[in-house]
Amino acid sequence: MAPLLFVAAGLQLDRCRRATRLEAPPPLLDPPALCPVCGAPPVASIVHTGTTLSGVRFLHCGLCASAWHLVRVKCTCCQSTKGIAYYHTEERDPYARGETCSECHHYLKIFAMERAPEVEALADDLATAGLDFLLTEAGWQRGGANPFFLSVPS
Repeated sequence: MAPLLFVAAGLQLDRCRRATRLEAPPPLLDPPALCPVCGAPPVASIVHTGTTLSGVRFLHCGLCASAWHLVRVKCTCCQSTKGIAYYHTEERDPYARGETCSECHHYLKIFAMERAPEVEALADDLATAGLDFLLTEAGWQRGGANPFFLSVPS
């Protein structure tokens, strides 16, 4: 499994390098939940606070580190606005929730900057792996992709 970490890190470096060379932001893809820069699914989303973007959700790519807007209370997998619910472990990670969709049975983590101003999608996704285990045990499927979870044996 260790070689997969190096592959994931190399792929991430390549995608980040390519993203920094863009001269203009690319148009959103269809579906809009895919990264407009590299086409990867998001690793997680972050709801901003304290700026003019307060309350706005941005999806974050685990490969190229790009962020793009997607309205809140919308499934990132099937685009449904029905059956969206939030699960969390308040005592362990009060800033992290799993946004679940009863239409497609997927989830994506959503982090609140209001509770953790220094949140970083990729690192905090790994740090809140306990939430993934709870959601998976409850029957939800992860909708996003973290390249560093690839090396975790199932």
